[in-house]
Amino acid sequence: MSNSGELEGVGDLKRGLIYIFISDLLSSVFYVSGFITHSASPIVEVVSLLIGLVLAVMALMNLRRGFTTLSSMGKGGSLGASGVMLIVVGLAIALLGILLMFIVLLGGAAVAIMGLVIIIVGFVMIGVGFYSVGSAYNNSTLKIGGILTALFFVPFLPLVGLILDYVGLGEVEGQLRASQASQPGAAPTVSPPTL
Repeated sequence: MSNSGELEGVGDLKRGLIYIFISDLLSSVFYVSGFITHSASPIVEVVSLLIGLVLAVMALMNLRRGFTTLSSMGKGGSLGASGVMLIVVGLAIALLGILLMFIVLLGGAAVAIMGLVIIIVGFVMIGVGFYSVGSAYNNSTLKIGGILTALFFVPFLPLVGLILDYVGLGEVEGQLRASQASQPGAAPTVSPPTL
């Protein structure tokens, strides 16, 4: 068993989740401050949008890499990797639809809604990906987190699911590190824990 590759995949998934948490936190703070002050500076809006976009791209890249790595080792996650790609495609279609709304309102709205549906399917697939990784490592926390993440359309459950996914990945990481340390003849490795 290649623990280092598995640790890398788990670490990528954890980093992807951290980027999602930071992005959500920043956007929540921005929206709350906008409601409190009843106005938001266009500069603040643009900067927060750009930061959110960068964090979203980093999250998607890490999630895809993590799911792909674990999937290649037979540890589940192939649907999660496909879900990430669907989100990217859905975002592109939704953006195209929004731009088309300036030309043809109903046609653009239909395209934007189609993109939104694809994004939702992608998030559900990511939840199933986390569930399959949890199944591969027999980790109940990760499996429950995957189920809750897949319930994208229910308010707050996906956030709870993502938190459980992160906790479950930490448990899996601990198991892999313990397994690596207990292998006979294995040289001790000192690697910093991932986020």
